Amino acid sequence: MKKLLLVALLLVCGFSWGAGSLGDLTRIEDETSHRASSVGQPWQTSNADNRQIEPGQTLVLGELNGPGEIRHIWFTIAADDEYYPASLVFRIYYDDREEPGVESPLGDFFGVGHGLRKAYQCLPIEISSDGRAYNCFWRMPFQKKPGWK
Repeated sequence: MKKLLLVALLLVCGFSWGAGSLGDLTRIEDETSHRASSVGQPWQTSNADNRQIEPGQTLVLGELNGPGEIRHIWFTIAADDEYYPASLVFRIYYDDREEPGVESPLGDFFGVGHGLRKAYQCLPIEISSDGRAYNCFWRMPFQKKPGWK
């Protein structure tokens, strides 16, 4: 029995040894790093860039030119409704397509499927500050131009 357990353990360790991190899922060679931000210059006095989103309204959060890869998305939300993660829809459009490549309630995209505003952390996602600050590190490659709303 002990030998069988040892063999099973070695098999599991052997298969997971080369698995790597989520960063190994996609690769772009000869890359440069860029950033899109709502913060202007000088940053010390220009971060008063909050936006109101009314029901049914769409707000463009960012657009890039490619080819490239989105590696990090970060934003904060100051809403009084604790259920906004279920009612806000997050969409990412790729390469000038009419239909989104990603369309999900905000909470679902960030791993909190019950729709509540809660802190949460795992390898590609972090929601902190009482569920108001959102970070994701999904690697999303694109050919021409992504945009997220």
